[in-house]
Amino acid sequence: MANRIEERVVGNSGWSYHPLEIVVKPSCGDSVLARRLAKELSGELRIGLVRHGALATAGSPDRLDQDALEGGVWGLVAANGKASLAVRDGHLDLFTQRSILADADLVVVDGGSDSASMLVVELDANGGGLERIPASRLASVAAVVGAVRPVGQLPSGGVAWFAPDRLEALIDHLLGLLEERLRARPMWGLALPGADARTVQALGERCARVFQAQDGSGAEPIASRHPALGDLGWVLSCLESYPDTAFLVAGGASDGVDLDLVCQRRNPLRMATACREDQTHLPIPDPVVWEPKARLRIHQALGAGIHCVQRILTHSHIELLDPRQNS
Repeated sequence: MANRIEERVVGNSGWSYHPLEIVVKPSCGDSVLARRLAKELSGELRIGLVRHGALATAGSPDRLDQDALEGGVWGLVAANGKASLAVRDGHLDLFTQRSILADADLVVVDGGSDSASMLVVELDANGGGLERIPASRLASVAAVVGAVRPVGQLPSGGVAWFAPDRLEALIDHLLGLLEERLRARPMWGLALPGADARTVQALGERCARVFQAQDGSGAEPIASRHPALGDLGWVLSCLESYPDTAFLVAGGASDGVDLDLVCQRRNPLRMATACREDQTHLPIPDPVVWEPKARLRIHQALGAGIHCVQRILTHSHIELLDPRQNS
């Protein structure tokens, strides 16, 4: 029999903040050795400083931290187990910005943006402001805010107008539009290896389109682009192939009650929706609704050497449901 080579993904055996790091064990809680060392190294290198555990003050930078940053340290992370602080002087690159914001439910951008996101236009005292918006972007205007009604060219079908003192109504309007868009997002099914015909049928009853991670009847076959990642590879392959689609993912451990629960209580603002285990309260990786934004989160996890589906869910901002609440 020919030797069979099994691909394995080797993750980090412990936790490290960076592949190359120097760990300072201080003699006392108020030691400044790590900060001094970071400052000295910063003369020729881009140095990050981490203050960890009981040594960390996860608030605004104290005088010594600020002194380190002003002395050339590139960035500071303070993490004490309850709160975290990240500070860096200078401009963050686009990749870092998106990584920091990836776990947010919603981001409000103050200023111009070339994206296709919904726009809120603040009017001037005479009701002007829409003329600043290119004609190609007028359809993206979700609301205008001003003391008088808008003048000039309006988007097709009109636009919602709110006085400056009606902020609560504006928020309700925007969240309603956002939920409407997210609920219109397609949700397709993915049957993981080990899923039986009953699971495939259950997915088909809840999803307009179902993919199967292995050959089988009743679903479309799909190939994994990441065979070494196991179940995570199938999930990532679907999210990469259909980046605007959510996926209801199930394997051999799912039943109709579980599927109904994650579908009915799905939160499309979160990265994923899953049930918690009764004893550990950790997320159960089967079944899970994965939203399109999970693709970036999974790539972040892989870059950090994390390949476990449950660990990715545990350390992400997900909708975590109590499986006993089936009503």
